[in-house]
Amino acid sequence: MLQEELSARGMILIQGHLDQRLATRAAAQLMERDAVSDEPARVHLFTSSGEFGAALTVMDTITALGILTEVTAVGAVRGPGLGVLAVAGHRVATPNCRLAFAAPRLQMEGALTDLAGFLDAELRDQQRWAEQVARATARPIELVEADLASALILGPEAARRYRLIDEVAAYPGPSRGSVR
Repeated sequence: MLQEELSARGMILIQGHLDQRLATRAAAQLMERDAVSDEPARVHLFTSSGEFGAALTVMDTITALGILTEVTAVGAVRGPGLGVLAVAGHRVATPNCRLAFAAPRLQMEGALTDLAGFLDAELRDQQRWAEQVARATARPIELVEADLASALILGPEAARRYRLIDEVAAYPGPSRGSVR
């Protein structure tokens, strides 16, 4: 219910583990917004874990849209979800937000030949993700890969200097006459 109400207002919530189910829903909402309005799509992003393939689904959708996508990072954005923020047309972080480069931990079980194929696909997704983030931030891909490997954590001002966001959201102060 909340998702539908937010979507009707052009707001899309990407919250929780960014898996293929969540990515597909977000991509569909973005495409729907593009089809019915010329107004920007507004995404609120709060993901502390995710999958590169799922993040790429949303990232590819954002770059293909005919409308501006404004992404606001809220709370913590960790791992592959960072790419969703990076490729947006306008990128904002709340003052208390923490942004972390972090590759997901994989737990695999199965036949060695199946696992080798799965791992190859994961590494290709990670490489494509790093390429898109590097392009969006105008950083060398080697730096993005090193930051991913070291699990670099950025506050909003550092993220702005990194060119991962365009601005830090400003919260209005107390109104006149308010109790302090």
